[in-house]
Amino acid sequence: MSQSTGSKTSDTAEPFIRRNYLLAIIGNGTLFIAANRLADPATVIPLLLLRLSGVGWTVGLGYAISMLAPPLPGMLAARWLDTAPSKRRVFNWCSVGRFTGAIGVAITVLLAGVYGPQWYRWALVPLLGFFTLRLLAQGVSSPAFVYLLASSVPSTMRGSYWKWRQFTGLGLVLLFSRPLVRFFLSEDGPYQFPTNYGLLLLLASLVMGLSWLLLAFMVEPPGRPAGRQLTWAQHFARGVRLIRRDADYRRLLGAKVLLTAASSMSPFFIVFAVEDWLFPDYVAATFIGVQIVSQLVGSWISGYISDRLGNRKLMITAAAVTLTTAMIAGAGGLLTPEGGITVAGAYVSYRMMVIALCFIGYGLHQSELLPAYQNYMMDIAPRRKLPSYMGFASMFLVPVAVVPLLFGWMGDIISYQSVFFVSGMLSLVGLAIALRMGEPRDDLMDES
Repeated sequence: MSQSTGSKTSDTAEPFIRRNYLLAIIGNGTLFIAANRLADPATVIPLLLLRLSGVGWTVGLGYAISMLAPPLPGMLAARWLDTAPSKRRVFNWCSVGRFTGAIGVAITVLLAGVYGPQWYRWALVPLLGFFTLRLLAQGVSSPAFVYLLASSVPSTMRGSYWKWRQFTGLGLVLLFSRPLVRFFLSEDGPYQFPTNYGLLLLLASLVMGLSWLLLAFMVEPPGRPAGRQLTWAQHFARGVRLIRRDADYRRLLGAKVLLTAASSMSPFFIVFAVEDWLFPDYVAATFIGVQIVSQLVGSWISGYISDRLGNRKLMITAAAVTLTTAMIAGAGGLLTPEGGITVAGAYVSYRMMVIALCFIGYGLHQSELLPAYQNYMMDIAPRRKLPSYMGFASMFLVPVAVVPLLFGWMGDIISYQSVFFVSGMLSLVGLAIALRMGEPRDDLMDES
């Protein structure tokens, strides 16, 4: 049984705010997921960086920024987020920053198309700058949003929130996002590189802006913030104390760090397919479709496991899926020959099957890891200290930012198969740690 740093508020005693529940599903789910797939971090963004720079390490740099930029502001902001009277107002201002960053990336890519190939590499500087701005704002908005969600939805309904969030969002992706990606990135499409990417990112930023606008109408849940703002010394001392005293918090962080590091292999699935197996760029739309269907199925599985079996078991499932995906990618990359088979009159190459299996695993991983992590965190954290729990936890992801850079170097110098096997080893250790986590919902039910 884990030791707690303070008395925990029973989730079963908290109100269910239907308005927040529905707005979170539509704004943070349906619209945001659809928009995010137009600028998919595992396919569209890696291909854009690869085409602009011509080298694989920029893919690792972009992924490293996506993990490095959010943690620091999240940890620093937790000191005043704990005492902020309105978490919703904080979230709304951060949404403005996120939209500015998203629209800035799109405009940068469009301007690169205007000025020509000699400006492609120079465009990487403002592109990554706006990308970082969006992620810095995200680092502060995420703890605020999780607080609003934790105070509005009880533990036994959070799995359902994730299920409907992903199911509706991915349904919209299948209907609109995937066809749009294929339309813009097709070799015979109406727009040339990089204008096609710029228009795709512009559309994504506009839909993201609509999703954040809807979330601005969430209501502030009942409750009171922490009584006083800690000094910086007290703030950092609290972080050390949380790690030392709460064994479940410590194990959750260990599992999350290792599995996040392992998932750094995901941008290299499409890079490996394009660079080593010479697949065309537009297959990104096919793999997005495979990943979406996998994530749709996974959302129902993760919702069931979270609500009925607990978030510890969901974390274990996520670790097992990540390990299996890494082994398929590594072994398949080494052993899969050319050629294929005919299924229902359609020819399918063996190598296409391997990459499709990788994206199936990645889709299941996406549907499980984040819900397991956030739901488990909401189960173990005292409500008024939840921003601090989230902020300090995010700081442990900072060292993980070097992993995609290392993977990018390994892919260029050694092989992409080596990237996948290293990810498999990280997943194995993460699985071992997840198996040692306790089930906090037992304590919550005892308190109710």
